[in-house]
Amino acid sequence: MASNELAGPTIAGIRYYMHPQPLTEGIVLHASKFSTDAKPEPIIVISTVNAIQPEYILSTLSKFAELDDVYTEEFGNSLAIQTVANSGDLFITLNVQLIKRFTSVRISEVESEDHLLPSGPYFQQDSRIHQAWRLYPDDLNAFVLTVIPNNVRSPTSFSVLDAVAADGIH
Repeated sequence: MASNELAGPTIAGIRYYMHPQPLTEGIVLHASKFSTDAKPEPIIVISTVNAIQPEYILSTLSKFAELDDVYTEEFGNSLAIQTVANSGDLFITLNVQLIKRFTSVRISEVESEDHLLPSGPYFQQDSRIHQAWRLYPDDLNAFVLTVIPNNVRSPTSFSVLDAVAADGIH
């Protein structure tokens, strides 16, 4: 397989790698029907066990824009809120203005707090969430090898990533 085929999607001119193993094995996002051949789409996951307000969602997006090197505005178009099933008084307030800000809003439930994904930018393909890694150009050939975990849920062994940044330098 050619390197560019492994690299994954390009979002806003930035090349990313999407690990083929979903992080949400067995967890289905509640939403409309998913295509089985859907291309990866950027999505923001916000995980919580507490009540969530629109201000919290917007401030979280602002923090990602400021601090997260993977995040671009395109990730902020789709939102997945992840909660713990049967968590009692969890209350999510989404006003009309906030819902209009996103092209899609999904809510998923996991069986325990241990299964919550860290909030952040991911890729969604079909009904699964995958890790997103930004690929950087290596103009100075400083990186000998890039490695990725073989199992993203239990990273104990790694493989070399055969992918390149958008400019072809790796």
